Amino acid sequence: MASFDFLILLVYITLMVYVLYRARQSVLDERMSRREEARAGKVLMVPQQEMLNEELEHQLEPLNLSDRIKINLGGPILTEGDRLDRLSISIDNRTTTYAVYVTWSESTLTDLRKQSRSLARISPNEGLSQQTSMVPPLQQFRESLTVWTGDRPLPLLESFALMGKVDLTPEGEKACEIVLSLSIGLKAVSNSQANHFIAVSCPIEFRAPSMDDIQGGGGRGPDLQALLQGLNR
Repeated sequence: MASFDFLILLVYITLMVYVLYRARQSVLDERMSRREEARAGKVLMVPQQEMLNEELEHQLEPLNLSDRIKINLGGPILTEGDRLDRLSISIDNRTTTYAVYVTWSESTLTDLRKQSRSLARISPNEGLSQQTSMVPPLQQFRESLTVWTGDRPLPLLESFALMGKVDLTPEGEKACEIVLSLSIGLKAVSNSQANHFIAVSCPIEFRAPSMDDIQGGGGRGPDLQALLQGLNR
């Protein structure tokens, strides 16, 4: 009798452990499914800002303009891959002697196949335009830019067909990378000084986001959701 009671107790414990295991597994599966849904179709764009800063300083230093002009592409930006049709750029002209000109028709985005497209800026009044942007001395400006199509912004990943060519992985082992190249003129406000031309480039990495990226807790710079709102304005 005691053996039979022990067998019943053993079966009962086994069933309880199995039920608890299945319940836990169901919760984990549901949580994983929600994570995958949150990541589906999203892309993390990461401008290599430090490389841009170094290249810019390398060209400004011989002109005695070190640290006097700053170009910022912002921190990581999380967005839907098919909605990423523009980039945000800010230029801070801290000089007192030069106006900074950005020639969009000579600036490009280059894909993995080394194919380049010229750029255009997007403004509320002019729409899509390749008109040169000018930043006066001691002024800042912020622009949205995209690839030049003549009539509308074109999704960047679509325009370079990167989604079909490269497997975006959270680990970044096969991350897509395009290169932004800017054609910049420095026009002296005084006739006693010479004008200058500089060209700088910045790799921009695209990869599938991790859950830390989705939740904004990956330590990757500014709040990603705020950046996304700024990008899509």
